[in-house]
Amino acid sequence: MPLKVLGIGSPLVDYTVPVGGLFIEQNISGNKGGTVHIDRCERERIFSLLDASVPLRTPGGSAANTIYALARLGGNTSFCGKLGDDEDGRYFKSAMQDAGVAIDEVITVPGNGTGYCISLVTPDAERTMRSDLGVSTQLTAAEFQRCCPEKFDWIHFEGYTMELPDFPEFLRIAKSAGCRISFDLASFELAAKYRKLLYSTLPDCIDLLFANVEEASALSGAGTISELLTHAGKLAPLAVIKDGAKGSYINAETSVCHIPAVKLASPAIDTTGAGDFYSAGFLYALSMGASPEICGKCASIPAGEIVQHAGSRPPENVWHSLRAEIAKLIN
Repeated sequence: MPLKVLGIGSPLVDYTVPVGGLFIEQNISGNKGGTVHIDRCERERIFSLLDASVPLRTPGGSAANTIYALARLGGNTSFCGKLGDDEDGRYFKSAMQDAGVAIDEVITVPGNGTGYCISLVTPDAERTMRSDLGVSTQLTAAEFQRCCPEKFDWIHFEGYTMELPDFPEFLRIAKSAGCRISFDLASFELAAKYRKLLYSTLPDCIDLLFANVEEASALSGAGTISELLTHAGKLAPLAVIKDGAKGSYINAETSVCHIPAVKLASPAIDTTGAGDFYSAGFLYALSMGASPEICGKCASIPAGEIVQHAGSRPPENVWHSLRAEIAKLIN
């Protein structure tokens, strides 16, 4: 029976839209491939530039994507976060429930509205994200405590929880409840911004760290994969560095292994959610008692699938085959 996993983070509604190769350079401030917070006026300006393109709307947010995919793989999941009392918020809750995610811990409040993320996908399949976290940044440690974290075996945190004023208290509560803790850096901007906070709070607290190469480099300042793994190993006994099409690397204390990326049936068109789906596959296999190496192989399967589709929700008909492939590895 899969262990109970609670995801905590910023519940967002994603708007995914393909754009031309020069769109970012000509119209959007900030780095291509990065994540920058914007306001609602900038959101409307970006939408006005999209001509006849209709953004694909899906529930989003790093932890929410992971918990959604984990539920579809057969995991026992719940989600904790704050939504606005608006149409986007109602859409998010309905979509997560339909996926099998328990949303008893989701708090709906009036305020600045549900958070969103515009994902601008260029022909190279890279996404540039512009977001407004809305009321999701108002979640408090006291509200998290009322979720009764002791009910869960694992709690999965996304990097955006570092934006919460009492973030260290969230980790303390989860640890005190006896939960195992996974943490996904989620953004290289966040990793750089909160470097000191991460080094002061994560060691001896979390059990599993997820990061891609850019995030790990922004956090540690290291360059090579070996150096990145060494630094990541100082933060958690089990650390994963994701390197896109090159695969992933797992540091399980004294043992390091490389997991090749899966061979794609069709070219990648959108990397939105790839890292989150990797985390889902890894956590599912780990909750079923698999070794770190097998967890990495299982994680690569949903990660390889999602990049072949636009947005962070693949067609329903792929989940059966994904579950079957993972089951073969675990069994």
